[in-house]
Amino acid sequence: MKAIWLYRHQKEVADLPSDFQKNLFDQGKEVGALAIKMFPNGIMIDADHTQGELAIQTTQQAMKSHPEAIFEGGFQFENVLVRVDILKNNFDGTWDLIEVKSTNDVEPKAHYDDVAIQKWVLTNCGIKLRSCNLMHLNREYSFENSLDMNSLFVIKPLDGLIAANLAEIEGFLPAIQATLNLSSTPLEDIGSRCNNPYPCEFTTYCWSHVGPDSIHTLGRISDSKRGELLEKSIERISEIPTEFKLTANQAVEAKAHRENDVQIALREIQGHLEKLKYPLYFLDYESVAYAVPRYNGNWPHKQLTTQYSLHILDKPDGDLIHKEFIHDEASNPSRKFAEHLVRDIKDDGGSIIVYHLTYERERTKELAEEIPELSHSLDILIDRMWDLEIPFAKRWYWDHRFEGSSSIKNVLPVFKPEFSYDKLAIKKGDQAVLEYSKMVALAPGSTEREAIKRALLEYCKMDSLAMFHILMELQSQIGFPKRQQVG
Repeated sequence: MKAIWLYRHQKEVADLPSDFQKNLFDQGKEVGALAIKMFPNGIMIDADHTQGELAIQTTQQAMKSHPEAIFEGGFQFENVLVRVDILKNNFDGTWDLIEVKSTNDVEPKAHYDDVAIQKWVLTNCGIKLRSCNLMHLNREYSFENSLDMNSLFVIKPLDGLIAANLAEIEGFLPAIQATLNLSSTPLEDIGSRCNNPYPCEFTTYCWSHVGPDSIHTLGRISDSKRGELLEKSIERISEIPTEFKLTANQAVEAKAHRENDVQIALREIQGHLEKLKYPLYFLDYESVAYAVPRYNGNWPHKQLTTQYSLHILDKPDGDLIHKEFIHDEASNPSRKFAEHLVRDIKDDGGSIIVYHLTYERERTKELAEEIPELSHSLDILIDRMWDLEIPFAKRWYWDHRFEGSSSIKNVLPVFKPEFSYDKLAIKKGDQAVLEYSKMVALAPGSTEREAIKRALLEYCKMDSLAMFHILMELQSQIGFPKRQQVG
């Protein structure tokens, strides 16, 4: 409710779209443009989102001509305006409502309300709906030479699934109107709702009071647990009583805040480090995922590994060697990526250090499936992977300055403050995805293209170099038994 009020009365405090959101918008536009091609004789209502009245009038005129379909039709009932992605004409006095999404599946929490509110408005406007549907991408579709539109999409009827959502609408609308009529910002606690099902555009504004010791930064804190603490007027992690029930990881975080000291589970960290074998290969991947597949054998949203950075340390006192690869062509990167990777990492049994094992492991598995002749070599690489995030994710090593997250971007500034992503042209993975797509679309050799390529290489290099520094610092830290131990 608070977001609705802010959108109407104080929209200037909204966050600018993140790179992640920009990517979603771009994918949505691409998928939407393809979806309407399924109805070649349909009519597009061109009025933009600020021209609600024009959209309604244009839609009414279009319906009189009995088109095959209407795209972005505007309808309004009791001050609720909706734009319908596709309204398909059955030529018997009824219509099919089709909401288009760029996902591979139906997402009930995000999608049911969208379709339900549209059905409610159209039904009350006197439109006879035969069915209400969600059109989404087909995760089983495999691209071969050209797009097969009939196989790319799945149309799922939702009429029987949105009954509960429809029943809630009439009771919900008065509450929305009452909220909009308030003279000041409604009071509403922050929590998981701020990112569910999507990040709220007012998060920065609403979370501006949250400091590094706030209970809101406690790792994976539930809304119920958050509420219990606030009812006790406990707003700081350092104030949480030792008897208050937390998860094991949260208890370590709270202790680090209370004692203002690093928590170290020495035995567990040493056991993890003992698994390392030289030479050490510090490896980081970057990838892109296209909603609409472009290359043979690809499916919607398939992750395509586009570049890697590799730092190699052959012995404890050896020199750090750097190798890297980026596929800078508008073509499938998988084969060249895999060929360079198995050439750069020797078959010597050395540990391949990654940060958050699941990502590199799954991408490498996909490469092995896509390129059978390299599958044996790639499978061996998977077996050699060692996860540097584990000591932090399991809270074997915890510094309260990590602020509830074991992300490399939270750990690195604490271990090596002089190394910062802020100095880079590309600072985040979401930004790298957008810049990569932009790069391959530019003319080869152009100044802008080469600048983006250099920035992408520097960003990926920072990740693998960060792993090296974190490991070196971690090894140094556990050499001090005076540190407080956990367990």
